[in-house]
Amino acid sequence: MNFMIKHLFISILLGLNWCIIGCFGQTKSQVPESNTIKPKVEVNQKAYLQIEGMVCEIGCAKRIESDLNDVIGVGVAEVNFAQEQATILFDSRHIQLDSFIDIVESISDQYKVIQTDTKLVETTGNSMD
Repeated sequence: MNFMIKHLFISILLGLNWCIIGCFGQTKSQVPESNTIKPKVEVNQKAYLQIEGMVCEIGCAKRIESDLNDVIGVGVAEVNFAQEQATILFDSRHIQLDSFIDIVESISDQYKVIQTDTKLVETTGNSMD
């Protein structure tokens, strides 16, 4: 019984170590400083990015989501770790789809955007609905 508990404890520690090294040890992408005030965004596009390489929700997915939300022209960005997908509402007059790919892939070499899609948004709200 003690062997199983020790083995489980070591496995948890190794998993946390991988998350810390893999997610938090990344270089900062090229986005504005968080203290920069973003202008109001008139959302007219919704982008979907399929992202490979995320190993955890707290470090990887939340880091990508935070960096995308810091970009001028983004109304709201959400990253779903389980689906390996980012959904971004944005104003295409300020930023283009290729920029999102560059931002995600510049956070870490482990992230690769493998598929994208965009749709026009009929309302100017900043809701994912």
